Amino acid sequence: MKEIRILLLIIPAILFFSSCYQTIILVDANKIEYLGEDQETDSVILFKSYYSDNAIEYLIFEMDLQNNSEKVIEFSYEDIELIFRSNKNDEVLIINPLSKEELINNLARDHKEAKKRKREGNILGVVFFGVGVFLAGTDIIEADAVSELISDIVYHNDNFKVLIGSIEDRKQYVNDWVIGNEKLNPGEQGSWDILFQRQSKEGDATFIFELEGQKYTQEYRLFFVSRKVPK
Repeated sequence: MKEIRILLLIIPAILFFSSCYQTIILVDANKIEYLGEDQETDSVILFKSYYSDNAIEYLIFEMDLQNNSEKVIEFSYEDIELIFRSNKNDEVLIINPLSKEELINNLARDHKEAKKRKREGNILGVVFFGVGVFLAGTDIIEADAVSELISDIVYHNDNFKVLIGSIEDRKQYVNDWVIGNEKLNPGEQGSWDILFQRQSKEGDATFIFELEGQKYTQEYRLFFVSRKVPK
């Protein structure tokens, strides 16, 4: 099931573990409801995109396509990019999606690190490995600082498996739902998840899908939202 992506999300699982919370800041997004300058309405290829989830380490978008043409269309994650423009300065970033191979390698890395950290008696390697999050009212706090907030709660509740999930289940999510090398036959439609490395900044972003020289775009506004984690 597509809902397996919840195994990639650490914060919802943590919320069950304690009544004492501390606020952290994550990234959310809203669509900007107008067509980009290079966008053209196209009844042959129907395109839609959505901001799906903030998975701490990744920003997850969804793309839906319907092929109303009379030919097979082929495309991949390499035909997609996210153009990010920071609110605070003139910085413009071109962010490429992560491939299935990169994501599976990351899962294997995190799973190995999580098992190692469990043996050592802490939670540093569990999804937070290598991930910085924002703590409200402070500078960036890295993974080890966040782990100190939750490690006692996690181990007292014996929920290590809830946090890391099954690596095979998470691989299955990547294989089933994350965009790779795809094709749609005439009349077919499909839906894929596209994962980008998380940007810990507010600003506007343009999701761009290019097919045979035609660009399909959707504008988003990325902003911070607060979430609660145990103290």
